[in-house]
Amino acid sequence: MKRIDSKFFEGVPQNFVAQIDLEVESLEQEWGESEITCDDLAEWVTFAFLLSDGTKVALVREANYPPHSGFILTAIGDLHPAEVLSRFLSEARIDPQSVLHRGFD
Repeated sequence: MKRIDSKFFEGVPQNFVAQIDLEVESLEQEWGESEITCDDLAEWVTFAFLLSDGTKVALVREANYPPHSGFILTAIGDLHPAEVLSRFLSEARIDPQSVLHRGFD
């Protein structure tokens, strides 16, 4: 897995995968400074990645008023969200117990 610039996190379909209990500080220690991205809803703290199989994923969190703890993991492509989550957790070395909500349950 490698970090990519958020401008390359584009395509369809984009799917909600999970909500994961992670802190900005720990992600920045591991992956470098976060990016701020914008859409019609909000500004987002963003970390975008490319998994080893080529799947694009991003961890996003509302920048100003996050409604919940942690980050949303979203993915682009047709890979089932359960498989994306499994690969992401493994490649990022994140404890599966950090998953607060799965988007496919």
